[in-house]
Amino acid sequence: ESFGFTEWNDIYHLKTAQTGKKIYSNTHQLLRDRDKLVLTTLKTTDFETIEIEEDQDIVDANDFKLSVKQVKELGNFSSNVAYVDKSKLKFPLRLRQVQHGDYFYPFGMKGKKKLSDFLKDEKVSPHLKDSQLLLCNFNGDVIWVLNLRTDNRYKVEPTTEDILKIEILND
Repeated sequence: ESFGFTEWNDIYHLKTAQTGKKIYSNTHQLLRDRDKLVLTTLKTTDFETIEIEEDQDIVDANDFKLSVKQVKELGNFSSNVAYVDKSKLKFPLRLRQVQHGDYFYPFGMKGKKKLSDFLKDEKVSPHLKDSQLLLCNFNGDVIWVLNLRTDNRYKVEPTTEDILKIEILND
């Protein structure tokens, strides 16, 4: 059985790689550990889609919480905070995993981009790509690729009056 591995060259080179080097298939990880290769099954991170209602200010998403609140102005920027134009949102919003064919309009870039390409460009490791979370509008549009980038269509303009601050809170 190949355990989903298709790049035999990678496996071959792993035999001489340094300890700690890993390669991934969709289902397994192969790790070089001193004089042996260790095969482990990747945990499937099936994330149940969570709906977020307009009046919700804390969203419990299993291993973290999302704080959703209206603010008057933009505050500190960091990867775990998104500011969006609330007037462009249709509730309930949905927090879900990346799906095949997802695309968005990355803030600060022109045009749309496939999420798979964006995640590759951002150097998100292959085994984490499938579990990448997205905050989506009711119509399915991506609002925020969590911890990475918001969508240009929901950006806060100087004239925006209703600013929604969405923040990831780690327990």
